[in-house]
Amino acid sequence: MNDALLDDLDHDRFKKAGFWLRLRATFLDVMILIIFTGFFGIVLSLVFFVFSITRGADIAWMLWGVFCFLYNPLMESSKSQASLGKLVFNFKVVDRAGKRLSFVHAFMRFMAKILSFALFLAGFVMIGLSDKKEGLHDIIAKTAVVSIQKE
Repeated sequence: MNDALLDDLDHDRFKKAGFWLRLRATFLDVMILIIFTGFFGIVLSLVFFVFSITRGADIAWMLWGVFCFLYNPLMESSKSQASLGKLVFNFKVVDRAGKRLSFVHAFMRFMAKILSFALFLAGFVMIGLSDKKEGLHDIIAKTAVVSIQKE
C-alpha cells in the first residue's frame, strides 16, 4: 500500500481526531492510571505489610512503572485499538493503511511520545498546528488517531 497519509481512507468511517479531544482523552487516561495504580499500590502495600516484605515499596514502584510503560502499547495494539480514554471518545489508533498496530509498532509510537514530551511538549502541540492533525510521535511511527463514526 502506498505511504500516503489517511487521506486515502474512507472518510465516512475515518476522521482524524483533533488536539483538544485527544488532550481530553489523555487526561482521562492519566486519571484512570492514577486511580488504578493508587488502588493497586494500597493493596500491594497491605500485602507487603502482612507478609513483612521489607523491599515492598521498591517492588511496588517497579511494578507501577512497568504497568504505566506498557499501558498504551498494550491497549493500542489490542482489538479495541485504543486506550480507555480514547475509547470514551470513539478514537482508534491506526497505521497509515488504517489497520491495527502490532505491539511492537504501538510500543515504538509510545517511545516516540516520550520524545514529543521531552521536546517541551512541542511534539504534542504539533497536533493542533498541523492540518493533518499529527503529532511528532504520529509522524515518526506513521500512525494516526482517528474518530470512528457510530453506525
